[in-house]
Amino acid sequence: MASSKPMLWGSQPTRATRIHWILTELKVDFDVTPVDFFGGAHKLPAFLAVNPAATVPAFRESPTSPVMTESGAVVQYILARYGKDSPLVPSPGTPEHALYLQWFWFAEATSMQAITQVAHHSMMLPEEKRVPWILESATKTVTMHLGSYEAHFASTGNKYLIGDQLTAADIMNVMGLYLCVNFIKLLDASKFPKLSAYYELLTTHEGFKRAYDVPL
Repeated sequence: MASSKPMLWGSQPTRATRIHWILTELKVDFDVTPVDFFGGAHKLPAFLAVNPAATVPAFRESPTSPVMTESGAVVQYILARYGKDSPLVPSPGTPEHALYLQWFWFAEATSMQAITQVAHHSMMLPEEKRVPWILESATKTVTMHLGSYEAHFASTGNKYLIGDQLTAADIMNVMGLYLCVNFIKLLDASKFPKLSAYYELLTTHEGFKRAYDVPL
């Protein structure tokens, strides 16, 4: 019998970590089906039956619920379903909410695109398929984006992206920063000290540790 609990398909470190952390933060009881992305399990029939697009994560709230595969949409749905009045989302219509939405979507619509290109053309693709000019251009773009984080923290003095309170915008953005620190090695503390301190703060959260420090 299929579990009635929410189900997350994914692996660490993929966008599934965002969903894992938000569920943990909201104390939602959920199950995980590991999908070895780097081993190619996302292209096998068992997972293609869940998500024919072969992307991770995938999320389903119950056996009768639709499968969702866009991590940002999943996070928003989980917040609407389980996080009403949660401090993870500022009050709608406030300046803090406007800033929250900006950073929430910056994570995927802006930041992750260039990070993914750097990862592909420096590590993930076979060497003969890597394109130097794409790597160079994407590296410059990632560096510029890291600079925008640094400028934000320098100008606001915030501990988190939105004031001194962890929000879902932080949970969305830490994925890219994790890759910059541990894989593509572009988050240099000497160049981005405030951003580096912010990242280190995020790593102290139990939700981060559960999502990133152990395999999903």
